Amino acid sequence: MTRLTPIAGACAIGAAVLGYQLLRPEPVYSRHVPITTKIVFNREIAQIFQKKCFQCHTDGNVSVPLTTYKEARPWAVAIKEEILEREMPPWSAASGYGHFANDMSLTSREISLILSWADGGAPSGVLLVDEDKQPVFVPALNGWEQGNPDAILNVAENTKIA
Repeated sequence: MTRLTPIAGACAIGAAVLGYQLLRPEPVYSRHVPITTKIVFNREIAQIFQKKCFQCHTDGNVSVPLTTYKEARPWAVAIKEEILEREMPPWSAASGYGHFANDMSLTSREISLILSWADGGAPSGVLLVDEDKQPVFVPALNGWEQGNPDAILNVAENTKIA
């Protein structure tokens, strides 16, 4: 019968622990991301998304929905990258040539808020354990952002506008 010396036994245990640490699967998503910002989805980010993103980013639309925290949170890093690259929201007009009524570009304050939210752990703003099941309150847009228009035209339902 062969007996292991204390040093050989310690090495064998150390090798087993090291092998387990190297080969164990890593979790894909952890809810324990440190929160380092006071910018939260329910207070600031949802309002920006409603004004600038919901035209395309809703259920059944052309892109990933961002209408709730549960939908937006997995995309926080991608949202940050798209904003930094000025890909979202899309706007192809050259800046500096006047004001466009349909300009959906983000202001520097909106960009700063979204980047702070994404870099700070993308918190929801709900201080409950089961935060994913809480509805997000997004206040309705009241009035016109640039003041009341001079005229409002009604268009028939079956009229196609190109």
